[in-house]
Amino acid sequence: MAAGLSWPASIALFGVPLLLVLATIVTQRSAVPAVLTVELTDRFSGAPVGGAEIASGAETVVSDPAGLATLDSAVSPLRVEIRADGYEAVVAEVNPAGATRWPVALRPASLAGALLDEQTNPPIAGVRVAALGTDGTGPETTSGADGTYRLDGVPADARLVVEASDYGAVEQPLGQQTRLDMALKRSVVTGLVQDATGSPIEGARVSVADGSATTLTGPDGSYRLLGASSPELLIAASGYGEITASVPPTGQVNVSLEPERIRAIYANIGVLGDP
Repeated sequence: MAAGLSWPASIALFGVPLLLVLATIVTQRSAVPAVLTVELTDRFSGAPVGGAEIASGAETVVSDPAGLATLDSAVSPLRVEIRADGYEAVVAEVNPAGATRWPVALRPASLAGALLDEQTNPPIAGVRVAALGTDGTGPETTSGADGTYRLDGVPADARLVVEASDYGAVEQPLGQQTRLDMALKRSVVTGLVQDATGSPIEGARVSVADGSATTLTGPDGSYRLLGASSPELLIAASGYGEITASVPPTGQVNVSLEPERIRAIYANIGVLGDP
């Protein structure tokens, strides 16, 4: 103990510098900015999501190819908005509470694909395509000249609805699909019904074999039969014989009907007379 100093004075003499050192360390640590690392992944595939904008207050950062970005977390709680092309936006209030990493799984909310004819394979343009949620609402569009489509803002648990005049309507659940190409089966048959001379036959009945779809020809002998799922048609007209025609991939069936032949019955007058 230093000469002439009481033990309380000695403690004060050595304690004050120690407190100053501790205060300096605390000050240096508090000067290091607190940061929160955001980790973005695709909810379906688990792949990192780069290029997402992450905003918190006046600060906006973009995730790198590894799906990582850092935010200043000195202020708590943080109100964070995350937006990425093709994904559902996330708005959340985060309280880091000493945490340094925040994993976020983004739900894909876009769907793309192409529509083709099942038999002839050309693209189908002008088809209504919609992704409808459980409430019956959702984004919709029409397929382009190349048969492609894209929908954004697809709700969770959506079902895809595809409607085309010549192909009918198709529905199916999406699940976790973000791309869906479809080959549509043509369900309309068109054509002409004529007689042996090439004259149109009006009012001829055109139907599928099971009778589920039927139509009549117009004054020019033309017809358009919707819902033709059978590979064969039955075609008949008053005064003409009925024929069966196969439906080709083109969906065009032109036929010529022959007049119905009436067979006469001849009998001996004596046979027909009274006994």
